[in-house]
Amino acid sequence: METAYPHELAEIVNVINSIDAEKCRTKESEEITMMGAMLYSPTALNLAIKTGFQNIGWKAKRITLSSPAIDGLEGHKGFREVDFIKAGVGVEVQFGKYAFLPYDVVIKMVIFARLDFIKVGVEILPVKSMVRQMSSGIGHFQQLITDLHHRGVADIDLPLMVIGVAPDKDIISPSIPIQEETL
Repeated sequence: METAYPHELAEIVNVINSIDAEKCRTKESEEITMMGAMLYSPTALNLAIKTGFQNIGWKAKRITLSSPAIDGLEGHKGFREVDFIKAGVGVEVQFGKYAFLPYDVVIKMVIFARLDFIKVGVEILPVKSMVRQMSSGIGHFQQLITDLHHRGVADIDLPLMVIGVAPDKDIISPSIPIQEETL
């Protein structure tokens, strides 16, 4: 990523660094263990990042997918969307539930790569220390890296950069690349 897409990586890092996370601490906890605490709002964080990417020309990409009826069951028609695409780089920002992390990188990014919309993927997500200041169930950097490490490399994988973020740190790594040697 650093050598094949240096301009796009610099833009990604600049967008992340431009976010004032404290302005996104707008969610009042209703959870028993953190009752009344002000937490980082995934909605506010996503909006801040979305605005940053849109301001420099990154665009969301939505596609329609369908499958036929199988064994008497009705088919399916729906859409998939990547948060941001520019110059073959697909970016997903995930401040949501942990189940969405592997879906982004193992399913969604692979579909967009197979359709030739992206060549590499970037997943941006909070690190564990930030998640402790968010609602329960949010996925984090260390969790995804652990899952990918134990899953191993598959022949459908595309080059992927995982970027962990926290309000009190610089970007983590900035990444742990998976399959980056194919760039």
